[in-house]
This record gives sequence, structure tokens and C-alpha cells, in this order.
Amino acid sequence: MFVASIEASNGDRLVVLSKDNQILGEMLVNFLLVLSNYCKGNHEYQWIQPLETDFEGDLCEAIQPLINTFYSGYWDYDLDEYELFRKRLGTDVPEITEDEFKYTIRRIRSMWADINVVHTITRQLIRSLQKSRITPVTALYEPPHTENEFEALARTLELLMERDVKQVRLSFV
Repeated sequence: MFVASIEASNGDRLVVLSKDNQILGEMLVNFLLVLSNYCKGNHEYQWIQPLETDFEGDLCEAIQPLINTFYSGYWDYDLDEYELFRKRLGTDVPEITEDEFKYTIRRIRSMWADINVVHTITRQLIRSLQKSRITPVTALYEPPHTENEFEALARTLELLMERDVKQVRLSFV
């Protein structure tokens, strides 16, 4: 199970919660990965095409700021903490070189996006999902669960906007 968090440029980190305080993230990350792959031309995800028809504007262009701001895994390391990273992962994880480790840390550090843009895209996705004729796909798109997780994401972004946060990124662990 994935847990979604919004990391804010002011140092805040809020877990995305449902209205009844359930931790969310699984449907969010799955659907964002589907969108990302669909927009890269992966034909396995053509079932999502009705969303593109119902979306206000160019779906793949519009969602890029959202897609470009999420990552998964525990990456709270400094560039010089490669050995700590390796020790924490143990031997069950595929080998990551020190250069790959540093590249990933740098990439994640640059993934910030304007909170207003992310919020607008999220709300636009919710509206489009609500009127779309996408066929449900187990674990990838399950109405109303997918829409509810995006709604929770929007509410969490709104909380951070009230705190005058300017930049955010999404983390899934």
C-alpha cells in the first residue's frame, strides 16, 4: 500500500487523508502512473482515452506539472549518504550505483511545482473523471475511489495554500 504525502517548500509534509481520516495514496499513485505511461504513448493504457476526450484542453500537456512532481520511495538523504542508503536497503534491493543515487537525489530535489498549478490540474482531473466514461480497471481506476483520492489530494493542497505555501511535490511511500 502506498501512502501519499504532499511535501511543501516551507518544510511541511501532510499525508493525504480521506474525510474520515483514512490514509490514502494507492489509487493516486496507480492512476498517475497510468496517466504518465499513457502520455508517453504506451498502448497498454488506451482504456484511458475517454478521459482525454472529456478533459478541458490537452490532457497530456496539462497534467505534466502534476506528473513531474511525484516520486516514490524514501529519498531523504544527503548526496554524501550513499553508504547509509545501501545499509538501510540491505541485500534484497537491486544494486543502485552511487552515481544513480546522486542523480535521483538531485532529480527529486528539483521536482517542485507551483501549488496553484498542481491544485488547478487536480480539480480539472476530478471534473473530467466525474463525467468520463472510462471503464473501471482493478487497482488502476476504480470509481469512486480514484476520484475520492484526488479530492483528498485537492483538499490537502488547499490546506497548504491557506498556509501560504508556494511550491509542492508529491511523495508516495
